[in-house]
Amino acid sequence: MAVPARSSTRLPTKVSLMGGQVGERAGADQSTPADQRWMAAALALAARTRGRTAPNPNVGCVIVSDGRVVGRGWTQPGGRPHAEAMALAEAGAAARGATAYVTLEPCAHRSPRGPACADLLVAAGVARVVAALTDPDPRTDGAGLARLAAAGIAVSTGTLAPAARESIAGFLTRRTLGRPQVTLKLATSLDGCIALIDGESRWITGPEARAHAHLERARHEAILVGRGTREIDRPRLDVRLPGLENRAPARVIPSSRLVDAPGCTVIASPADIATLPGDHLLGEGGAGVPRRRSGRSPADLPRTDPDRRRTRRIGRHRARQPRRRARPLAPRRRTRAWQRPARDLCAPAIEQGRDMFTGIVSDIGTIKAAEARGDLRVVVDTAYDTAGIDLGASISCSGVCLTVVDKGPGWFAVDVSGETTSRTAQGQWSAGRRLNLERAMKLGEELGGHIVTGHVDGVAEVVEIAPDGDSRRIAIRVPGDLAPFLAAKGSVAVDGVSLTVNTVEDRADGTRFTINLIPHTQKVTTLGGLAPGQPVNIEIDVLARYLQRMEHYRAKAG
Repeated sequence: MAVPARSSTRLPTKVSLMGGQVGERAGADQSTPADQRWMAAALALAARTRGRTAPNPNVGCVIVSDGRVVGRGWTQPGGRPHAEAMALAEAGAAARGATAYVTLEPCAHRSPRGPACADLLVAAGVARVVAALTDPDPRTDGAGLARLAAAGIAVSTGTLAPAARESIAGFLTRRTLGRPQVTLKLATSLDGCIALIDGESRWITGPEARAHAHLERARHEAILVGRGTREIDRPRLDVRLPGLENRAPARVIPSSRLVDAPGCTVIASPADIATLPGDHLLGEGGAGVPRRRSGRSPADLPRTDPDRRRTRRIGRHRARQPRRRARPLAPRRRTRAWQRPARDLCAPAIEQGRDMFTGIVSDIGTIKAAEARGDLRVVVDTAYDTAGIDLGASISCSGVCLTVVDKGPGWFAVDVSGETTSRTAQGQWSAGRRLNLERAMKLGEELGGHIVTGHVDGVAEVVEIAPDGDSRRIAIRVPGDLAPFLAAKGSVAVDGVSLTVNTVEDRADGTRFTINLIPHTQKVTTLGGLAPGQPVNIEIDVLARYLQRMEHYRAKAG
């Protein structure tokens, strides 16, 4: 077949192996759409034996003559035969004058296991070779392409190079860093957890996600789980996809203490990962997250734990149940921020005295008395066991974080400053007024709502209340400075209650958002008594506050 005029036998200077450019040569990709099409087909073939070819890379090869595929091949399990040898064997005499598309430079070194692929291509009489990447193996490293060029074969490199690098990332990682490529598989819920603390839950993912996880197992030579996961869950770590059952990876346990692990390889430190055979290691997350959450292992708990559910779900809102006496917890292990569940990210703030709440009301209090003493001394009747409330503790009162300054059986007192009264709903601090109450979070407690600070961002007005089935749809008009920080399906605290924003609408008379109150929420909070024209305290989502600050500096910089 005719050789395109654009093809060149001149080999550009090799770029540095730094910066992720392993195996790619200088110059932009000058390939045609047809080249890209056939190289994509070769990459698809290369994926067939990923995780099965170490220490050789998984390579794909397509031989094309007059727009028709005459040979296909991919590196076989164990690393031999190579993709080019398989494709040439299929093409036979049709390879003469054809173009070979290969995802990695044909090897130039001879091996007791087979001849060099560059020599095979020369002997077959191909007219052109298109390689996605050059081979970083020092035995080849440009020598394969040079040998082809010396035989009069047109060569080019760089076609779909990024995809090719990703295809053999394990091989390249081993060559450049001396270790396998490590993939982390971790399924988590939105609050950063992976399981119920009592071990009752089985999956938090659907069948499609689980099938994908098993496919990834089949694409890795080894799979690593922690010692705790092995002891608690006893995972099989096999591949349960039809046709791939024989591709289960080798099992690895990192532990400096474990000595009895039949069927598993035990490594004493993370550095020992480099000694593992194969180029791909899959790490699966396990029981460490719920253990960090509570200080206890799921294995330590009974199957039915009365303390497990301290909240009950009431539609879009949850009300906290009376707490049982807490069990002593084991010391928490220090973890990096990215390793922690979302609620644990609040821990530094709690430890440093910055009170945090969830927006989940646990009692409705009533103001018994309000007396001006410089600041306003407010006495609140409550169902809380005040014997367990320390002086100086923080309680959210309809969304306002206040400090307990006095207490007695069935009541506590707080001081409300003039600044607080000026920034909260009018008439809120008068005798007979009902308040939504929530005690400050403690380290290790469940985050059931969203993060609330107890600092009111503004006062809004209820403008409309309409029935919506058994629920009530409430429209609230907010000040203009808060409007940008409300979004449909986002979170907002109204008088200290964590709620989901249903809709946001900008109107001529201001911005409105709507919320839905189910009957139970109406019953367990003061929001059931809302009326049009009534002011309410608003706290925007804490993430929106940080966004506000970021946008402020972005505007200054711009």
